[in-house]
Amino acid sequence: MKVNPGVLLAFGLMAIQLPLLGQSVAINDNGSAPAVSAILDVNFFGNPRKGVLISRMTTAQRTAIAAPATSLLVFDTQTNSFWYYGGSSWIELVNVNSNLWQQAGNDIYNSNTGNVGVGTGANVKATFNVRNGGTVVFGLDSNSVNGSRFWFSGVKNALRIGTYSNPGFNLDAWDYANIGVNSVAFGTNNKSTGNGSFAAGDYNQTLGEGASSLGWLNLSSGRGSFATGYLNYALADWSQSMGYNNVANNPFSTAAGYGTRTWGEASFTHGTEIFSNSENMFTVGRSNDTSQYALASKTSWVGSDPLFVIGNGQFSASPSNAVIVLKDGRTGIGNSKPLAPFHVAANKSVIFGNDSLSSTTGQKFIWFAGRGALRFGKLDLGGGNSWDYANIGVNSLAIGEGARASGPQSFSQGYFSNATGYYSFARGFAASANGDHSMAFGQNMTVNGLRGIGMGENINSDGDWSFTYGNNNTVTGDFSGSFGQNLSARPYNAFVIGRFNDSVIGSSNNSWVAADPLFIIGNGSSNFARSNAVTVLKSGNFGISNGNPTALLHVGNSQGARIRFGTFESFEDFGANTIGASGSILPTQDNIYSLGSGSNRWTTVFATNGAINTSDRRDKRNIQKLEYGIEALMQLRPVRFEWISDLAGDGAKLGLIAQEVEAVIPEVVKKYEMQKIDEATGTMQKVALSRMGIYYSDLIPVLIQAIQDQQGIISAQRQKLEDLEKRLAAIEAKLK
Repeated sequence: MKVNPGVLLAFGLMAIQLPLLGQSVAINDNGSAPAVSAILDVNFFGNPRKGVLISRMTTAQRTAIAAPATSLLVFDTQTNSFWYYGGSSWIELVNVNSNLWQQAGNDIYNSNTGNVGVGTGANVKATFNVRNGGTVVFGLDSNSVNGSRFWFSGVKNALRIGTYSNPGFNLDAWDYANIGVNSVAFGTNNKSTGNGSFAAGDYNQTLGEGASSLGWLNLSSGRGSFATGYLNYALADWSQSMGYNNVANNPFSTAAGYGTRTWGEASFTHGTEIFSNSENMFTVGRSNDTSQYALASKTSWVGSDPLFVIGNGQFSASPSNAVIVLKDGRTGIGNSKPLAPFHVAANKSVIFGNDSLSSTTGQKFIWFAGRGALRFGKLDLGGGNSWDYANIGVNSLAIGEGARASGPQSFSQGYFSNATGYYSFARGFAASANGDHSMAFGQNMTVNGLRGIGMGENINSDGDWSFTYGNNNTVTGDFSGSFGQNLSARPYNAFVIGRFNDSVIGSSNNSWVAADPLFIIGNGSSNFARSNAVTVLKSGNFGISNGNPTALLHVGNSQGARIRFGTFESFEDFGANTIGASGSILPTQDNIYSLGSGSNRWTTVFATNGAINTSDRRDKRNIQKLEYGIEALMQLRPVRFEWISDLAGDGAKLGLIAQEVEAVIPEVVKKYEMQKIDEATGTMQKVALSRMGIYYSDLIPVLIQAIQDQQGIISAQRQKLEDLEKRLAAIEAKLK
């Protein structure tokens, strides 16, 4: 740098006159002492007055000074202003070309129409631009109390607007240590210590990073948490609390309303005094019941924990739930612990569709909790309101259009089906089960009897414990049944099958009468031509084509009735007291059975070739010469007689008296017969006949023997005669 010798000389001369007082230096033209507060006091009192000329340079030269000392002063010829170095940047002191600030009394103002920068340099970005890191305060400084202020902290990039009182709620809320970076607080004593937090209202606290509180006495302590209203607490990260006195305790949870609490992660409440104590649980309403889920997981998914709840308690001391849905899908209506995918509590009704108690029609699904009854289908008032409360049986079920189940524990399904009896069951088209424990299946049918069962169409069953299946059947007898069409089962304990049977009018329908039918097979053709193929009476009589059998087996009721065996063999009614057989009649075993007996005899036996008695030597033993002969025969007394009971009307008969014959030839008299006394073992017993009989055919050998005896006598006498004749002839010959 080139130094002017004249200047140096002038400074040297002036220095001679400088008084030195301590460390202060004065440079002047009158030798006056320097000001006490100045280290250097420069002045010139002569005329003309003179000043101090500061180093002059361009802006580029100024900014090019290497490591400028703090407070270094220069004059910028380009800006026409003084600049000093503030330690980190150059600061302009005076712009000689402008005079923007003016004073009016105690007020100053700026007529500048552009931007104003404070510590920004020439690059001013806004109408009022404070340098980066600068602080702006309107009102009392931040450490003062009981005042209103607008305060922007440039270091923390934080803003406070409102009123602060200390001591008070949220002590030292606006102390520098309690101001979060990038935080904003509006209102009274709001405390925003979390970075990026926001508070507006009165006495709110935002302690978590990015937390927000709006209203009065709210607290947001979790990151990203939010509280608004009065006395709300968002205590966990990303939680929200809104309304009055709500607390969000777990991350991602939301508590809204009045007095609600969230204990599970990502849970939600909205209502009055309700709680969500399970992860992802959503609760609305009032005073929900959580007693069943005190151990629910707050941080993990458990299938048996609540997912959705609607509380309907009157107050917190008597909590209850209107609806609860568990995480495994089970849904409860009116209970707190559903045990099935859809579980409705006791005494709770369920309706889908129109109101069951109104006069409207249409499709409906109704659960009558007070009766434990279910209805679903269509209500058609054309048949009366079958679904009004008076027609709802306890624990009953009705399905279909106009189905009625008014009996307790009853079931009705179909079109206008009716189950009115206790424990009754009706299904079909206009099927009615009116008797207790009765069942009706089909169309246009009625079962009135106790425990009766009807199946088919156009059925009417009045008998208790009766059963009928088919079409147009009627059952009036108790314990009776029918299977077929157009049948009538009138008697007690009767079973009828087939069609158009003879119902046997007059039979008892409630007591056992031996003459009444037990089993009937109908084979009639119309209501006016009823008949039975088979009728079995309670007495055991079995009728074939006979409606009133009078014997154990009674076939037909007129001549011509026939029983056929095999291909051709048969028995047939040949008229009065006459049976025809189309084939030989043989015993099933040889020489075992009899035809008739002493007490049950045939009147007359007609035979073309007579009776044949077996006489084969191979069947005989102990063969001896017959002792009976003419003498025995001569002792017999032939008689002429009449039967005391001459049913055949034969009049006089010829024969012998068995008792008399027994005395002469006992072998031909029948006094006993062998009767089987045990069918299983075949044991036989000799039993006296009620009437004695004679084997007349056994007298033939006696007759033969008598004739032979007589012939011997005749032959002997003939020989004697011949001898006598010869002797007479000899005598006559001699006499001649």
